[in-house]
Amino acid sequence: MPRQLSALLVLLVAAPAGGLNMLDGVKKLLLKRDSAFLYQEKALFMPGANARTEAAAKTACSSGDRAAILRAVDDLEAVCVADDFLDTDAARLDGRWRLLATVAGRKPGDDLENMGRANAVNASGLVLDTSEKLPIQAFDVARSRVANEIGFDAFGGCTVRVSGAFRRGANGRRADVLFDNLEVFGSGDKRLFSAGWVFSLINAVKPDLRGEGGEAWLETTYLSPTMRCGRGNKGSVFVLEKTDEPCALDPATF
Repeated sequence: MPRQLSALLVLLVAAPAGGLNMLDGVKKLLLKRDSAFLYQEKALFMPGANARTEAAAKTACSSGDRAAILRAVDDLEAVCVADDFLDTDAARLDGRWRLLATVAGRKPGDDLENMGRANAVNASGLVLDTSEKLPIQAFDVARSRVANEIGFDAFGGCTVRVSGAFRRGANGRRADVLFDNLEVFGSGDKRLFSAGWVFSLINAVKPDLRGEGGEAWLETTYLSPTMRCGRGNKGSVFVLEKTDEPCALDPATF
């Protein structure tokens, strides 16, 4: 058991009732100095709760019911809110994540349960239906790039990939994203064409679709080795599951 955790347990056992305020202060200080450490310890304390809540979230996502998806996100965030991992261990975001469900909003403050659009992705104003196939979101932390891959059955099967650069946003859980490329891949996963001008046009015509500084943003509100939840600048919510499935697209780099 880590020495920091042992010390906290000793304080919990030994502190008199009047000393609880002091203990709270110590815990808050440790949280401020090392949020990643306390986040990991919390996850260790509640592995069963995390697993049960994640299993329930997958069931809710498969239902396609907006209210159930939103409740699942709230439940995951209640179990363990993500720490400022972009400041301490951004590699936890790296890799490929399969989108289990999303409820897309059009503007902040939308009533997602009654107005949100289930299973749709809004990439800086480019809304894509994701009901046919589960999309992939990929993060390349070393290159500060993010991409959404969405497959369609049309034209014998094709994949659309939108990608862009990301950076730390207003806090260590928020990534500011500036999409800059759209690619279309054919049935053999070979790229047919690239159209980066699409986002240049959107950004010029509808700058209100972007966040402050020209970026949209995505804030991770729950993060485990197997599941991630996020909320976007338009109020949308996302539930994703980590996947080891390699990228079949050529080129794979985005």
